[in-house]
Amino acid sequence: MAEEEVVRLTPTTATLRELYLKSGNQCAYTSCTARMIDSEGNFVGQVCHIEAAMPGGERFNPDMTNEERRHISNLMLMCYEHHIATNSVDEYPVERLKVMKQAHENKFAEHYLKTGTIC
Repeated sequence: MAEEEVVRLTPTTATLRELYLKSGNQCAYTSCTARMIDSEGNFVGQVCHIEAAMPGGERFNPDMTNEERRHISNLMLMCYEHHIATNSVDEYPVERLKVMKQAHENKFAEHYLKTGTIC
């Protein structure tokens, strides 16, 4: 089987929709409440890869497929400041970012279960 050429795939519309809904319109960085969509409806956040989309990027995993790299499990929404901060691979390894993402999404899932409304 031929090795897949690494290309940066744009997340699908369905993936982005799910990511936005699960984010509660907030940066996924622990304790940050920066909005991802401003009051005018502009997306001001950043879609961030836990494991980089391309070789040379932070935490790039050559064993992932292109589809895995753009899958929701590998993406987080963050404000610009925290997207840049998490580029520090030593401070923010893959597992730490996955835990951060899950805690963030759980917070908003719990809110939805309690109130029946999306934040």
